[in-house]
Amino acid sequence: MLDHQNEFFEYLLYERHNSLLTIKAYKNDILEFSKFLSKEKDAYNISDIDKKDVYYFVANLLAKNNKRRTIARKVSSLRNFYKFLLKNEFVLFNPFKDIETQKYEKALPSFLPIEQIKELINIDISTNGSINQRNQAIIHLLYSCGLRVSELVNLHIGDINEVQRTLFIKGKGNKERLCVINDFSLNFIKKYINEGREELVKKNDSINDNVIVNTKGKPITSRGIEMIVKKMGYMMKQPKDIYPHMLRHSFATHLMDNGMDIRSVQVLLGHESLSATQVYTHVTSKQLKKVYDNTHPRAKKHS
Repeated sequence: MLDHQNEFFEYLLYERHNSLLTIKAYKNDILEFSKFLSKEKDAYNISDIDKKDVYYFVANLLAKNNKRRTIARKVSSLRNFYKFLLKNEFVLFNPFKDIETQKYEKALPSFLPIEQIKELINIDISTNGSINQRNQAIIHLLYSCGLRVSELVNLHIGDINEVQRTLFIKGKGNKERLCVINDFSLNFIKKYINEGREELVKKNDSINDNVIVNTKGKPITSRGIEMIVKKMGYMMKQPKDIYPHMLRHSFATHLMDNGMDIRSVQVLLGHESLSATQVYTHVTSKQLKKVYDNTHPRAKKHS
């Protein structure tokens, strides 16, 4: 099975333009399936795998207490791998085709109310003013533009158009889009670039044009941003476990709560399909019910 995986990974990278993280996930799933087969069979050929083997594999994942969401993802990965093998005539059929994992309820995205966003954006976690300004710039960009953490890591100063109030973003699969940024956040980012960022870069003689840099003035990593956001969340009045994508969820939820149509939100988020954006309609529906229950005279308790 592992003989053809490098060809598959090259296909994912150069033809489908998947990220290295996505390819790593595929690699782990293929390796796990291969190890399972090695334990179950003395010897096997990739073309001999049938649906019975797949069902045994799924049962094994369930026995290990894998969540159904995780199992569905692994099956999807392996289905795509076998689809590639079939297309290139390495196998005669795809044993993962039509394999259905039990449906799971899609978890609604977690988001922060605007009051907590305002609190978060003003939290200082350092005695160094330049670092605090950098951290606040991170929150501004994640929330005001709905960026993925990988998009923020790869954002360059030249990607910011002050006149048009837009950011040029290269998202998943190298898909390009423009994000709008509000005046308040744009002015803060300009101030950070001219002050805090300049100080961090100059202090350490680092040469780069990444908007967000680490304490040494070098381009920051996704992990670095995650740690900063998490630490800021723990320092709130009511400590919260916050991760960067929660701010992207908050961005989309607040836009829809305030009346933006779903297709506009889809464009701003850079979602390829509308179905990925539709999860936020469930969030706003839940919010509408809550508002209704709290405001309608006949919905209130004891009315």
